[in-house]
Amino acid sequence: LIANISADLVAESNIVHIDLSPMDVVIDFPKLYIAGDHNGWNFTDMIYSVQSNDVYTGYVWMDNGEEWNKFKMSMVPDWEEDQVIGDPDESGTSGTLQVGDWGGNDINATEGTGYYFIRANLNDLTYQLYVTDWAVTGDFNGWSFTSMQFDTETNTWSLTAEMSAGGFKFIANEDWSLVYGDDELDGLLDPGHDGNNIHIEEDGNYTIMLNLHEPPYDYEIIKN
Repeated sequence: LIANISADLVAESNIVHIDLSPMDVVIDFPKLYIAGDHNGWNFTDMIYSVQSNDVYTGYVWMDNGEEWNKFKMSMVPDWEEDQVIGDPDESGTSGTLQVGDWGGNDINATEGTGYYFIRANLNDLTYQLYVTDWAVTGDFNGWSFTSMQFDTETNTWSLTAEMSAGGFKFIANEDWSLVYGDDELDGLLDPGHDGNNIHIEEDGNYTIMLNLHEPPYDYEIIKN
């Protein structure tokens, strides 16, 4: 018996629809907590070790109405004697750190009110701090410096200006060693002044937002 079968066989499975929602990746960087005159001596400000190498950096707004802003750091958000970090020198400006024994003396931010960059290196027990004033530099202003304004409520810097199509960067203190661009053009900031311009696609009035409150640092471009 010979059977000839000629047919197109089609196999179908049930169609499943899946809605995918992108997730923000939150990285819990090691941190030091900052308590001082500026925040009522509460550990509400932080600096971070992005490389997890015991070198901590960050930006903190300090304004207590005094000429100097005193503060200490801690490895935990509390007053624990062996976790507190300060300055072994009474001046509070030695640039060296003391860990434990309540951190010794307060560290003094002697430039008064401002947006301080703080760097604490627990490997060699040194620190740096200085006020930063941020600006935008780019094709729209001939790579000069157009100042940004700091908002203490949102902890962000902003600039609203007429901008031409082209590239720009963020710069502090008109110092080309204190520059952020965007290597991947992904909205996240990268340090450096070579080849990582942020782009404006067309001429217009823009508001540029800069967020250095916690890493990863980011920015926003709003066309008005």
